[in-house]
Amino acid sequence: AGLLTQPAFLATMSQADHNDPVKRGLFVRESLLCHDIPSLPIGQVPALPDLGEGATLRDRLRRHTEDPACAVCHKLMDPIGLGFESYDHTGRVRTMEAGKPVDATGVLDGSGNGDGTFVGAVELAHRLARSPVTHRCFVEHAASFWFGRTIEDDDGCAVDTVDRAFKESGDRLDDLLAALFSSDAFLYRSTRP
Repeated sequence: AGLLTQPAFLATMSQADHNDPVKRGLFVRESLLCHDIPSLPIGQVPALPDLGEGATLRDRLRRHTEDPACAVCHKLMDPIGLGFESYDHTGRVRTMEAGKPVDATGVLDGSGNGDGTFVGAVELAHRLARSPVTHRCFVEHAASFWFGRTIEDDDGCAVDTVDRAFKESGDRLDDLLAALFSSDAFLYRSTRP
């Protein structure tokens, strides 16, 4: 199902010895939905509790959503990242964790028409592929890359025009590039005092 189930991606979005639903959820939230998550203050990473031998990572991550100081951000990342639980830290499929069947249920919000409960990264990928928010985010990333700079509020009209042209072409990459390269934001450099 594309990037989200590739072992290289899954291993990169993990720790050396265990998978990392927070990191995986953060990637989806910031890179595929273009939502900003505030940075964590330095030295403010609380350790997850040791709940004993039979506890799953999902059980331990509940602390993030129960602690008001953590919940503000973790409610945006953890529900998405937990949908990747059927993959270990190397990208291998797993069915058991701590002697229990893996629960790969996740919740997606902020995607528009793809919001809701999903099971597994494959279903998440399909929902994101149909999402207008993901589509727009892809266009914004393409514009930032090809313009060689951060997209500013002033670029909104140009990005809207490119997004519309990309959709009307049936999401053809060559038409996306043509729309980007013919936009005023690409052709004319604005100078700021």
